[in-house]
Amino acid sequence: MATQRLFVVYQMGKVASVSIAETLAAIAGAEVQHCHYLAKNTIEASLTKALNPDFSQETYWHTSRQMLSNLDLHRRIRQIESGMETGVELCLITLAREPLAWARSNLVQNLFEHEAIFRRICTGQGIRIDERGDWLGWAITRTVDNIGRLCAEGGTIVQVARQSPAQIRDCLDCSHDEALVMKRMAGIFRRPHEWFAEEFQQFTGLSLDCLDEIAPQVRFGRMGTGSAYAIRFEDLPVSFDMVMDHLGLGHVRLTRFANVSSEKPGAEAMRKAFAETPYRNAIEAASVTGYTRRFGYDYASCRNQPTTDPRRGV
Repeated sequence: MATQRLFVVYQMGKVASVSIAETLAAIAGAEVQHCHYLAKNTIEASLTKALNPDFSQETYWHTSRQMLSNLDLHRRIRQIESGMETGVELCLITLAREPLAWARSNLVQNLFEHEAIFRRICTGQGIRIDERGDWLGWAITRTVDNIGRLCAEGGTIVQVARQSPAQIRDCLDCSHDEALVMKRMAGIFRRPHEWFAEEFQQFTGLSLDCLDEIAPQVRFGRMGTGSAYAIRFEDLPVSFDMVMDHLGLGHVRLTRFANVSSEKPGAEAMRKAFAETPYRNAIEAASVTGYTRRFGYDYASCRNQPTTDPRRGV
């Protein structure tokens, strides 16, 4: 029986997954899946989220269907690893991305989920919800500025996200409801920094230290008989092409590479809020972590700190 390839584009959010999946799907005998989580703890957390009656019907539908799909994929990968399913060669491809760009993209991509939160922020401050959508830009700006104010108190974004609602309320001098909202938002900013440890390593059993750097910022490891690759979003399409070369698929090249969030509703307001916040330096300083050092992400406001790996790819 001919060996089938199962590619899993497995990363922390919508990071070029459509472009990569479309390219891989054109390979003869290939099946492609893409997902944001597979670890048991994350699946259980998604179930808890889906059962929360405070979320909208759209959020419930999206969360529950995604959870079931990821549960199916989790089980199938474990069956391949155990030998219960044979004739399948497994390959996981995961991507890192500069964390502030990732957070901005996540907020835009999942605006349907976050919009209710932004409405709560406006309502709490007496801002009128108008049809023109000015309120959304106001709420986005306030949210990013508040993240910056929390970061300005010191510590990394990971430490900021671990603060209690009471600590956040005292720092921002805001209502308890807005403090709860800001804790959730801080968690989004935190996610890229800990995704590899909390999600990727928990599912694959591979830490980033276990992966070999086969080219600048192109990492490879073995999952039993399968393989796993970690590359940077910023290095596409070159990094993806290197993975294909390593797999013996040098004829496969990334066919399309587009920023799918740049034209979505709220994208311009989000870009402006991130670019113009007076707390930009504080947010960047708080975003210097082991994750940014490892993947070579450098911030202009933090260049006195050793954040850049000299092996960093162009």
